[in-house]
Amino acid sequence: MDDQWRSRAGELLLQSFLAAQVLMPHHESESEIFRKFLENYGIVINEVEIHIIEENTLGENQVVIGTFFLRFQRSREGGTEKVWAQGLITVKIDRKGEVVVKFTSPTYQFMIRMNNPNLSGQAIRSGGNLMEIYQMPRDLGKV
Repeated sequence: MDDQWRSRAGELLLQSFLAAQVLMPHHESESEIFRKFLENYGIVINEVEIHIIEENTLGENQVVIGTFFLRFQRSREGGTEKVWAQGLITVKIDRKGEVVVKFTSPTYQFMIRMNNPNLSGQAIRSGGNLMEIYQMPRDLGKV
């Protein structure tokens, strides 16, 4: 795998890790293991903080609102790029089990959509996606 794809794969893993931190907080030892794993993909997490501000139910949806601070380095052609972001986290879980997690800041944003994350004993719908990760353009990242 060349460096460009290794870095992109690492960033997708990072985004999945951040979403998992919001949905099911990890113990520090698990987070440290994942940080070391990401280093194999050219991602070095310098600092990450996630704070949940509100968890509530709106209609039939569960909603979570929080803030994040993220500082990491990613490998790029010819060196590394430093990324710093501070922003808003929003989560919506509907009654069917679809989960949408958004991390939004002026400098770094993404959205993860998971369909039916509770797969205990159930088959994945034919033609359905289990998880999709989207990069959000800056103008769409405003909440």
